[in-house]
Amino acid sequence: MRKEFKFKLNNHQLNNFLLTFNSELNILHKPNKIKSIYYDTCYFEIYKASISKDINKFKYRIREYNGNSRYYKEIKISQNQKLKFTMEDQYLNTYPDQIFFNQYSLKSKSIVDFNREYFKFFESRMTIDTNIIYSHPTKNIKFNEQYNIVEMKLHNQVFTDIERFLPFNPEKFSKFESSIFNIYLAN
Repeated sequence: MRKEFKFKLNNHQLNNFLLTFNSELNILHKPNKIKSIYYDTCYFEIYKASISKDINKFKYRIREYNGNSRYYKEIKISQNQKLKFTMEDQYLNTYPDQIFFNQYSLKSKSIVDFNREYFKFFESRMTIDTNIIYSHPTKNIKFNEQYNIVEMKLHNQVFTDIERFLPFNPEKFSKFESSIFNIYLAN
């Protein structure tokens, strides 16, 4: 079973973290520039379920890595206390504006661009997402996230005492939820 912990760090906190734990950070592979296109209904039913439910919900996104015009369909489904993640290589030159999934008509609602670095940190896998930008798919609306996201992925209950190493508390954070809120609801 995998556990995930997310930490929201400003630039100063992230720099201090990297300096403090530099000897424990081992690069797993080269960084990626990621573009995620998130889909929802016209009434934001996926967003509403995401913020109000812990289980029996899903997120639908199409993701591109390093601007190579090779898109991946990714669906995260949370059912009965389990997270299921599916990924399918689409090989498209562009992402579709509308998708039909689970009896829902979904439209592209937000685009999230960010840089991701990958590390082994003690006995966990860690990613660091920086320069997170939310934008509307068709309008000139953009929002720069003020935090960087550090995510620890722990396997088989190993290293569950992660909090004693970090001066921060884990937080719930979703780029999908934050993008929808900041693009459509914050004003």
